[in-house]
This record gives sequence, structure tokens and C-alpha cells, in this order.
Amino acid sequence: MKYLKLIALFTVIHTHAYGQILDSEKPHYFDKYIEGVFKTIENPPAECLKLLEESDESKMLANKYLSICYTLIENEIPKQLKFDILNHSPHEDRRAEEIKNEATFGTCYRKDPTSKYYAQLYTDLESKPNKTLEENVYVVNINSHCSNLHWMHFETDYVIVERETQKKKRRRATFSTIGVLAPTYILVFILVFTYTWNYT
Repeated sequence: MKYLKLIALFTVIHTHAYGQILDSEKPHYFDKYIEGVFKTIENPPAECLKLLEESDESKMLANKYLSICYTLIENEIPKQLKFDILNHSPHEDRRAEEIKNEATFGTCYRKDPTSKYYAQLYTDLESKPNKTLEENVYVVNINSHCSNLHWMHFETDYVIVERETQKKKRRRATFSTIGVLAPTYILVFILVFTYTWNYT
């Protein structure tokens, strides 16, 4: 009996550890949005591509380029979120809620080691006591960028409102078409009925 308990305990520990390994190998949920941004825009700035390629290295891209890249990403992310939500039809409401739940304040693809675009330099600088002006701006830029992205998760309701508005417009268009065609169908029916009545 004692051996059975030990085997059971070992199995539980092994399963839990294996599950943690699998979780650590899962891509960061936000990576697909970043990739989507750079797939959909034409001729993205070379500096921004460099930023993503070198995100795992402790190299500082000039702050002026960081601002450009972060602004570009922030402008495009709402489109990626909208595409994600609408791609889950007819469960758009559920997906919008899931996206809100995915956003944990204080976390961000640039701060999270599970992301391909994790900035190790940010982690190193954040705890550095005496930062230079450039280093301070670098940290502030990432904090501001991550905060902006975080709030975008909670501004997805417009997608649902937009979808409902489009549905109402389609229904109105359908009813309008029916209203226009109805007299024609009635007239044809009367003519056919009259012809059949007179010649049979």
C-alpha cells in the first residue's frame, strides 16, 4: 500500500511538472497580434523590424525609433483585436470577454519572458539604480507603450456595437427589398390568376 501511495505521488508530481513545461513553451498570446501588424502594413520601418529581431539581445534602439515603432504598433493593434473577435463568429461576445481577461495589468509582451519580443534590456534597466537620461526614457517608453496596449483590451466593445449596427442595416436592406418587390409579385400573381381564370 505504501508503494502504491509513493507511485501515485510521483505520478502527480511528474504530471504537474510536465504541465508547467508545456505552459512555458506556449507562445505569448500577444505575439500573434505583433506578427499580424507587421504582416498587414506595407513597408514597415526597418528600425521596427530590427527592434523585433533583436528583442532578445541587450541592445538599445534609439529612443526616437522606439517611439515611432510603438506608435505604429498601437495604431494597428485595434485592427488585430477586431479581426480576432470577428473571426470567432457567432461567438464574438465571448471572444471579446476572453480578450479582456487575457490582459493582466503590469504585463506586456516587452516585459514577459514568454514572448518572442521580450526586452531583456528593460528588465536589466528597471532595477538599475543610477540610470542615464536615455535609459530612463527607454524604460518610460516601454511602460507607456504597455499601458496603452493594456487599455486597448478593454476598448473592444465598439467591435460588438459595430457588428450589431451592421446586422440591423442588413435586416433593413432585406425588408426594403421585400417591400419594393412585393407589389411586383402581387401584380404578377393577379395577372397569372386572371389569365388562368379566363382561358380555362
